[in-house]
Amino acid sequence: MRRLLLVHFAERTFWITPTKTPLSIVVALVTLFPVTTRGQGAPAARDFLNTPVNAGSFFVDFLNNEAEIVAASDPPLPNNETVSRLGLATILWSFPLGNRYGGVSLTGGYTSVKGTGPLGNVEASGFSDPGITFHANIFGAPALNKDQYAQAIPQSFSSFHLTVNAPLGSYDRNSAVNTGANPWAFNPLVNLCITPDKGVLWIELYAGARFFTHNHAFQGNNQLSQDPLGIFALHYSHNIGKRM
Repeated sequence: MRRLLLVHFAERTFWITPTKTPLSIVVALVTLFPVTTRGQGAPAARDFLNTPVNAGSFFVDFLNNEAEIVAASDPPLPNNETVSRLGLATILWSFPLGNRYGGVSLTGGYTSVKGTGPLGNVEASGFSDPGITFHANIFGAPALNKDQYAQAIPQSFSSFHLTVNAPLGSYDRNSAVNTGANPWAFNPLVNLCITPDKGVLWIELYAGARFFTHNHAFQGNNQLSQDPLGIFALHYSHNIGKRM
């Protein structure tokens, strides 16, 4: 389950929205959308490649997101933008499940967001909701120790993953912008990773869903509900030479 793309940076998103949309809503969308989808949703290419069992790994991801609020068919408005920064740290422990690969990982992060616009300034920072992920290979990823891993030939494989995000992030029921989402979230996902040439190129398909409990502390004591979301991703990646 090795994550080869460790750093995300300088990602820019343009939101097309009416100029009368309250800045607080826009900032919330710009902030929480990257947190839930980038940090806890569909993985990047080669995220689930095999690693040696009975071993630990540590990964760090960083996302910088800048967004400008624009009116339809008009240029971006001045002083009407948001900037969010998200740092994620993940600890993975790999172990055998029978003769196949298994693992469990813990992920936590810290987010800051600043927004400026006609309605004023909005600023928030705090922890995102932590997550625990369980990994279990279906076929093609045997349990290999470090010595066996060094000699193994990559092969096509499929795995199942279940991520549970707990509502332990920073959340204020009276704030328009929060870095924690507050409800529980459950994300089952299956990956199919195909390599026709022993790991030189990979074609990867991810399919899953995200399910949420209700948020009973939205803007005071209001209830916020979210329908289940589907997750689909397709990646193609190719080695460059023997080292990249």
